[in-house]
Amino acid sequence: DLHPRVRRQRQMCIRDSTYTKLFGISICDTNGDMNKHFRIRHVIAHRNGRKKDGGLYEFTLRDIDNLINDANGFVKQILDKIKMA
Repeated sequence: DLHPRVRRQRQMCIRDSTYTKLFGISICDTNGDMNKHFRIRHVIAHRNGRKKDGGLYEFTLRDIDNLINDANGFVKQILDKIKMA
């Protein structure tokens, strides 16, 4: 069994968001991957892709495939929940 803090980190639900305000739904990032993608996107968009140590983020084709798959699952969850609401 997972420690409660680890369990919370693995399933982060977005409750106080635009989705909740507009559609009355919460979206869960079950493994935290979308949160990781959002953080990296922030670094790319706002810090020219540089990490805190000054190095650049490097991506592989597998990283891009994972992002696409995670984003598709995230969007599907949003669409499914909106249809049910």
